[in-house]
Formats: sequence, C-alpha cells, structure tokens
Amino acid sequence: MLVALAAALAETSPVRQDAVQPIRTTGLGETEAVSILAALTGEPQPWQVQLQALNALTALGETARPALPRP
Repeated sequence: MLVALAAALAETSPVRQDAVQPIRTTGLGETEAVSILAALTGEPQPWQVQLQALNALTALGETARPALPRP
C-alpha cells in the first residue's frame, strides 16, 4: 500500500524538474575530467554547478587533490 501511495504521489508531484543535465566523465581520462571539473568550480558558474563540480572532484580521489581548494 505504501509503495502504491508513493508511486501515485511521485506521478502527481509538482516538484520542479531542472533542465540542468548531470555531468558525466565517461570516456574521459581522469586528468581531463579533473581539469574540466576544476574549471566548473570557477566564478562564472552558478553556485549549484560549483558545488556539484567540487563533489565530483572529491569522488575522483587523490588524482583531483591538487584541484581542490585549500581550507
């Protein structure tokens, strides 16, 4: 019953669907992905894009460490 209710609510939910596509690095080398993501953390980007780029950089691990801001 809860599953049916959740499905019905999901179909009628007025939640906004963003037009922003997720960033995918499939097919790129890690070095190229790091440089692209590092560029997306810059000022001309909206804060949401910067946040997602930083999140992706942290997920790449040690390869991305030089691109991450220092505290």
